Amino acid sequence: MVRKILYLIGPGCITASLVIGPGSVTVATKVGSLFGFDLVWWLAVLWLFMVTFTLMSARIGLFAGSSFMTLAARKLGRPFTIVLGISVFLICCSFQAGDVIGVSSSLAAITNAPETFFKVAFPLLCLTLYFFSPNIYTYIERLMLAMVVIMLGSFLTNLIMARPSLTLLAAGFVPKMPHAGQMRLFTAMAATNFVVAAALYQSYLVREKGWSSEDYSRVRADTIIGISVLFLLVGVITVTSATVLKPRGINVQTAADMALQLEPLLGAFSKYLFCCGLFAASFSSLAVNALTGATLLSDSLGRGGDMKSGSVKILASCIMLFGLGVSLCMGGAPVKSIILLQRLTLLTVPLLAFALVYLANTREITAHRKAGIAMNCIAGLACCLVVHLFMNLVKSFF
Repeated sequence: MVRKILYLIGPGCITASLVIGPGSVTVATKVGSLFGFDLVWWLAVLWLFMVTFTLMSARIGLFAGSSFMTLAARKLGRPFTIVLGISVFLICCSFQAGDVIGVSSSLAAITNAPETFFKVAFPLLCLTLYFFSPNIYTYIERLMLAMVVIMLGSFLTNLIMARPSLTLLAAGFVPKMPHAGQMRLFTAMAATNFVVAAALYQSYLVREKGWSSEDYSRVRADTIIGISVLFLLVGVITVTSATVLKPRGINVQTAADMALQLEPLLGAFSKYLFCCGLFAASFSSLAVNALTGATLLSDSLGRGGDMKSGSVKILASCIMLFGLGVSLCMGGAPVKSIILLQRLTLLTVPLLAFALVYLANTREITAHRKAGIAMNCIAGLACCLVVHLFMNLVKSFF
């Protein structure tokens, strides 16, 4: 049974590793500590949206005969495609520093070693992997699977130690309108777990894996398993926080705070377990995030989207070094600049969403396997969510 599951796991595991990082762990922690089980149902909705978009992207990788950006340039024009590529590249740059800090802070809490050492060591490790691995995709896939196993082991063990109420958990799956005080984190859950750029990258991972149209059933299973594991991890963190911190009125600000709060409540072992999970989440996102931005920008410029290409390696190095540099000189001004960059780049997320849905319904795709009414209806609702997030972001500027 285990061997069969491992046979199916591939690109979906990498996509899950890309999405779950310090941001999603922090948001899940805060949601549980503030609102308990109230927003668990929202994770189920976001899972449906993310599975749908990732499946649409995978179908492009299987059936289009060309990469996403190549197809986009043909159907929507090269200038539009370049805008998409630059947008994803900047989004990945803006989140890279957080991944570096997540890796260093979690390991420093476990080892008591200086954070600076880890801030430098792990980006350099990733650069070594990019430039000297004979098959980058294979190494990345195995590494991300290992990180997912560490996350599952760490976070699930903490959940078992916390012993959540199954009755309260079941009640959390009943949809209820969020009140005004919950809207900010309600939106943050969507922004950190329904990641259009990560779903889009699935089309490239499927091609890197070497799967073809005959492997569609495997691709579908891989996608559902990968995205389900992602939301299982986020849900486990939320439920653990809701069980341990909410009843005691403890409001944590970061994931690292949760690790410190778990120690007096569940014992020192729980702190180290949570830090191991946080490290795995941060390092997995750190390694794949740079490749995502580099691949999509390189392909949008017509330079190809193969992991082994020189342009992808150089652009990935730029993202990695940007995250390293910002994390080393992190202060008031850089933090504000990063936040502003994230907000500005998110303005183009609706373009990514609509481009993905449009291309997934082009003749190159539908001639082989139509998306179907149900999939397009779910994608339409997801696009409405993206537009809603976009409008809220625009309002925040004024």
